[in-house]
Amino acid sequence: MGKTPATIAAFDVGPAYLKFVEMPLDERRVIAAGIFPFAPGRWLDREHLAAQIRSAIDTTAVGRVTRVIASVPLGHAFLRVAARPEGDDAAARAHGRWDMSRYLDRPLDDYLVDAWPQPAPAGVVTAALRCGPAATLRDALTSGAEVPPDALDVDVAGIVNAFGANYPEHAGRAAVLVQANVPGTAVLRVRGGSLDEAVLLRHDVAPPRIDGDAQERAESLLGIAVRLGERLRGHELSGDDEAAVFLCGDLAADSDFRELLHTHLPVPFSLLNPFRSIPGPDPDDFPGVYPGAPLAAVTGLALRLAEEP
Repeated sequence: MGKTPATIAAFDVGPAYLKFVEMPLDERRVIAAGIFPFAPGRWLDREHLAAQIRSAIDTTAVGRVTRVIASVPLGHAFLRVAARPEGDDAAARAHGRWDMSRYLDRPLDDYLVDAWPQPAPAGVVTAALRCGPAATLRDALTSGAEVPPDALDVDVAGIVNAFGANYPEHAGRAAVLVQANVPGTAVLRVRGGSLDEAVLLRHDVAPPRIDGDAQERAESLLGIAVRLGERLRGHELSGDDEAAVFLCGDLAADSDFRELLHTHLPVPFSLLNPFRSIPGPDPDDFPGVYPGAPLAAVTGLALRLAEEP
């Protein structure tokens, strides 16, 4: 019998679902993945979150988890892209923290803050998460995975990473990445592999679960599609008609929602496939994770940790 491989576990934690991807420490491929619903309103309940993390590993992981990374959604964490100042990376990080301090309504010490400069001429990206939720997430991960997390991140950063790894032919072009999750839709502008802007469109009415009221769900999905179309038509694609549009997130696997987008978006779109260049898990063993677009963010998280020493 072969040795159980040491692996990376990535968790994308959101109000509706826990998304899980497992990747070997020394390989850029996904060997296990799953999507697990949270009880309503309990996604940041430490005990419930830890139990879901433990269940994901116990029922889905095929290796021995030795490193862990997790993310929270844009809107529960803050993300800013500021123009990069002259100077080295240290000066850029300091500028990013200063820019974030002017945006937040609480002292910077109340947040876990990280700033990372993108290659020039792109800007510096800064993320901030309240210390309380950050501590809850760290405690739940340590309890559920029995490994303290190496890093916490914002979900949209994982999407940019997954896109860059799987669509290298777009490296020199503009693209719009749309993450349609249950509570809100993130719209990201990227160029040259770097993030230009991240905007969250909060949903007026979040769609019920797939087994909920069909009429309410249809009306909610229509409203999301119409608003997203207006956003792309009025702002994201202005002056950049050649930008490609890619869809991921909770609703990307919903055929009704995709049909609505085909009607209401001003340009065609493609599903963001995180397993296009990065091999995905065996479809016979994990049929429920295809199409992979809902797992774009968590796959990008796993890649981030895999690329670190």
